Amino acid sequence: MLYKINNKLFNVSEFIFLFFISVMSSIAAYMIHKNSTLWSDELIMLITAKRGILESIFQLEDYSAPLYQMLLRFFIKEEFPPEWIVRAPAFLFMILGLISTWYFTKYVFGRRVGIITILLLSTNPYFLLYGAEARPYSMFLFFSVTSMGIFYKIITSDNIKFKHIFLYVITTTLLLYTHYYGVLLLFSQISYAFATIIIRDYHWRQKKIIGFAFLITIIFSIPSFLLAMRYIVSGAKGTIGWIARPRMTDLIWLRQTGELLGDNILSVLCVISIISALYFNKLTNDKSEINDNLIYNGKRDIIKWWINRDNNMLCVFWIICSLYSLILISYIGRPIYVKRYGLPVLIPIIILIAVLLCRVRALPRIAIFMAIIILPLSTSIDFIIMDRLDYKHTITKLRELNNERSPVFVTDWAYCENFINPEIYGMRYYGYNEHELKLLFLRFPKPIEILDPGIIPEDKRLFIIAYVGENAIEEYLKKNLRNYRIFTYGKLSLFEVQKVYGKLMVN
Repeated sequence: MLYKINNKLFNVSEFIFLFFISVMSSIAAYMIHKNSTLWSDELIMLITAKRGILESIFQLEDYSAPLYQMLLRFFIKEEFPPEWIVRAPAFLFMILGLISTWYFTKYVFGRRVGIITILLLSTNPYFLLYGAEARPYSMFLFFSVTSMGIFYKIITSDNIKFKHIFLYVITTTLLLYTHYYGVLLLFSQISYAFATIIIRDYHWRQKKIIGFAFLITIIFSIPSFLLAMRYIVSGAKGTIGWIARPRMTDLIWLRQTGELLGDNILSVLCVISIISALYFNKLTNDKSEINDNLIYNGKRDIIKWWINRDNNMLCVFWIICSLYSLILISYIGRPIYVKRYGLPVLIPIIILIAVLLCRVRALPRIAIFMAIIILPLSTSIDFIIMDRLDYKHTITKLRELNNERSPVFVTDWAYCENFINPEIYGMRYYGYNEHELKLLFLRFPKPIEILDPGIIPEDKRLFIIAYVGENAIEEYLKKNLRNYRIFTYGKLSLFEVQKVYGKLMVN
């Protein structure tokens, strides 16, 4: 009876802890997003969700996997649904991601590591920014953690249960329909399972069950692979030019780990944590026995080393496959990585840091923990105070200046067939209906230039709204001696252009 009472008290305290963390993260995420209008990627997600089902699946404008937009279409019942509805699924999965991270970390690494991990994750500026954005990144994180937790349960069990296989197949398949980079997590699991099976000499039945789980997952995910291939075959022109190529030093130092934490200097701590995970034994005790028959060729030492670090190695495999591989591809080939694509990798990074903190004494532990909290604080504050009401400010300024009903152009950077311009949709979404918006077609992605300058009238004052192509527009205006001024609101630029021989305006 005493055990049950204590266990109940533990569950209540755990619930209170998670509830408090969820509320605080929700408030922080709200503070970050309350001063931001939907940006082009979010508008593209909304546009995709408003297409027909088959059209939304096979379109080439939105590069995200289909699960988020399929879920979103159940929430939108009007032409221009409120921002909170568009972002609601992401917000929900952000909270679920926190909860799943807690249970995963507590199960695999223990409560102390779990508490530190959840505190660092819930205050991470990029988790709060991208987690509540109307894109699939929080779903990506949730299904990554859930899949990895069930996978670890399977790979370390002597008696694998059908329910765990079923849950693994479901969560991992959903992961691959949430984000195409989920295949890298699957690859990390296959690699980890292969190493574990060889080192620990699993029974043939265990090998068959694990292989069966992977095979069924891959079969169910074939449509996801085919959808991803469409973008590769088409050249994914929408990703060309704006993704930065990593530096050679990133292949050694993984600066991107610090970026994900909110401050580049923290990459030093990340690298130390990874090295520590390879050197030190895990914190939790493993009762697995080593078969004395496997002493030959030093295999007993290898088995012992692996068993003593198997949970640490799980995180190392996760980081290598889901982050390092993207950095390597981006360096030697085409850049394909930006911070938001690596959001789930925050989990193994923070876990290994938490494991390192649990190894040091109390005073250094507190100092390092506070450094991890304080260093990214300026980024969090910037996100909170930053005015990102791009469309609202652009519309207000346009209404102020355009009493004469001068022509208004919006740059069109169509990179695929059936492209629906997100900026025109955004202007309508935020209530701009006073004037007709005309498309100014750009050659996209490279070189970005105005395709048909002849549609720009010389005898009229006009306005141009640009999300991309600002430099090309300025170059054209200077070349043609047009007087203009620019108003920049976040990612949007508003050009006020005078007719030829108009009065010189000051930038």
